[in-house]
Amino acid sequence: MKLALALKLGLFGTAVARVSPRSFFARTAKADSNLASRSISSDAKQFAASSYDYIIVGGGTAGLTLAARLSESGHYKVGVLEAGRSGMGDPIVDIPGDYGADVGTIYDCE
Repeated sequence: MKLALALKLGLFGTAVARVSPRSFFARTAKADSNLASRSISSDAKQFAASSYDYIIVGGGTAGLTLAARLSESGHYKVGVLEAGRSGMGDPIVDIPGDYGADVGTIYDCE
């Protein structure tokens, strides 16, 4: 088991033993690898050059939930289109305590 995975699973400081494939830790590692295989891009050319089984227009709560459910098995490739700029890395978007701070900013799609 890799050290990074052991740290993520809270096994740091304990003896890392062989993990059963049916254990909680194995299921978590598999879920984490599925998440890692997903990608986020704001490059329109890259998006248009890819092929998808489903394209969801709108990255709100319903659109992202649907995209997550469709893609969680790994059988479908799902693209999500959302209007506006990417807010990745902006504290107004990333910090939950700043909920509502984006009203009237570039992220407020009226």
